Amino acid sequence: MMKWQEEDTSLLHSASDELSDYLTSPIIDWNINSSRLVLTPGRVLLALKRLSAVSINDPEISRLIKLIIKQIDTKKVLWQKKIDLEIPRRLRVWENALKDYHEEGLDLSYTAQVVNRTILHLLEKEAYSLPPSFETHLHTLDAELRTLLIPGDFVWDEALKVVFPDTDYWFLYSAKK
Repeated sequence: MMKWQEEDTSLLHSASDELSDYLTSPIIDWNINSSRLVLTPGRVLLALKRLSAVSINDPEISRLIKLIIKQIDTKKVLWQKKIDLEIPRRLRVWENALKDYHEEGLDLSYTAQVVNRTILHLLEKEAYSLPPSFETHLHTLDAELRTLLIPGDFVWDEALKVVFPDTDYWFLYSAKK
């Protein structure tokens, strides 16, 4: 089992126990009892997306994904409120990472930092509404990123390519300039 798969499975197992409490709490970043990861809608969406690549071959992961989706659906309003809180924070984190890359150039941390851009895409698709400036701001950041990257190989585990097509996740298919 790959490291990302272990982390995502652990996150969803914890989320299956703690998601309801998290959604009804005022806390934005929920520290999970059994994982080093923090529970946020973006992290849950990323775990769901990545694990969907392997769920066909793993009935336990498939069951876990269905359980989490059902919990989200039962508290959809609270879920959306958490998304609304996460989007501007996640956008700032990504913007700061890009500033560092712009000043110092891309480095090996890109494959880890691009998680933030991926989560922004997932949150954008999940959100009922977005702040008016979101699309403009993200478009500006993407234009900046395009000056740093050239099309290249998939930056994560090859098993994930099937759920992250280059048409939607172009930033995961890149190489340094």
